[in-house]
Amino acid sequence: MSLPSTICKKLPPSSTARHACRSTLLFRFFLNLSLAFILGCISAHFLSTGNAIDLTYYLTYFSALYNIIIAVLGHFLIPADINMRRKDQRMEAVDMAEFRSEAFSSLYLIGTVIGRIWSNHATRDTFILVWKGIFETIETITGKKLNFKAFSPTSNLLGAIGDSEGAQAQGLADVVILRQMNCDNPVMHFDDILKLIWKTCLVHFTRGVLGLRDHITDEVFQYLLSFPYLNTSEDIQEYYTFCADSRNAKVQGRLSLAPCLPQSLSFWDLTPNDTNPIEGSHAEDNQIKPTNRPLLEAILLAKEQDAQTARIVDEMISSGVLQNLNNSLQARFKMKAQRQARALKKKRAAESELITHFRKQIAMLTQASGSRLPSTPKQSLPVASSSKIRLSPSNAIIDVDEMLGSPPTSFRDLSDDELDYAAALNSDVMSPIFKKMARDYSMPGVDDESN
Repeated sequence: MSLPSTICKKLPPSSTARHACRSTLLFRFFLNLSLAFILGCISAHFLSTGNAIDLTYYLTYFSALYNIIIAVLGHFLIPADINMRRKDQRMEAVDMAEFRSEAFSSLYLIGTVIGRIWSNHATRDTFILVWKGIFETIETITGKKLNFKAFSPTSNLLGAIGDSEGAQAQGLADVVILRQMNCDNPVMHFDDILKLIWKTCLVHFTRGVLGLRDHITDEVFQYLLSFPYLNTSEDIQEYYTFCADSRNAKVQGRLSLAPCLPQSLSFWDLTPNDTNPIEGSHAEDNQIKPTNRPLLEAILLAKEQDAQTARIVDEMISSGVLQNLNNSLQARFKMKAQRQARALKKKRAAESELITHFRKQIAMLTQASGSRLPSTPKQSLPVASSSKIRLSPSNAIIDVDEMLGSPPTSFRDLSDDELDYAAALNSDVMSPIFKKMARDYSMPGVDDESN
């Protein structure tokens, strides 16, 4: 049994992490192919779209999962996503992105990893290697060629789904052509192939259109959102024409997602509309395989996780009892997040209720003291600080400058016996009182000897 064509081409001596990965690959391959977890390893210098790049690529698989895929899952879909980034070596600044593809069965509600690819590039050329390695590995392990149901009616593979990164989809279409999987119509353009086998995640598509809302009219916004639900070729072509003729460059960019969305072009009702089956496992992956680990350590931790998945699925097959999904680590993270969201919602509701209570109290106090509060402060001459009256209920300040004009009628009518001078000395409102005292009692002159 031979390895797929993605076997290592060249060994760069500069990286101990890469050397360890390649040594692990060759050692396990010479022992037994079923023990080899790192199956493909490429490190090469080549031209991609006219630019020279250094590509480092590792394909990992767990053989026990492949037999499960072929024998158990029935109709299934391949969700694909770039999961997280790793360090190629502790002290190196080279990032390795982990691209993970799963096989998800909506019948059994289970997903199994069919390939993990570690690469420092995410270009179309890289994804050609990714998809080619996955299909060749399945054929090597199981002895059967995996094809899409659109090209082989007896196949169980309904399609693949990914986010808005076009390189993933374009690389898959290129591999379909290279492997002649579309044997009934070998001259199909890759756009036509993607219409049959690839679905763009509806969540990612909607998120992308929402980002255009501030740059387009409401009418154009609603029209862009309607694209996944177009049913006729005429409507789809009209959408293409609208985007291509738009003067808005952001609207023209919607065409990169277009071939993979319309409901009439794929197994819409049999496959999920989003990448949640694989996106939802990020929390589990982050707990088991934290980021910034050395590359080989991350790969071996991934193997342990795949072995655990294979053990659970194998027990399901032998016992006939499906796994309790509520006990999975993914479900526990989900329920934990839901509890945290509910607690936060209750806390915000309590804070909102308290704020509403304070606002009502402020409004009542303001209304109670509103008759004594001037609507507009008046410009006045400098007066003593005692000319400000402070109201204790609302801490409002009342300007009494108007009281400094002519004395009130009540003061003019007061007799000497009725005016309590001792109380007036302790009063906060002294200016009118002192004015009445100065009017009623003239002060003697300095040279007046009679006083």
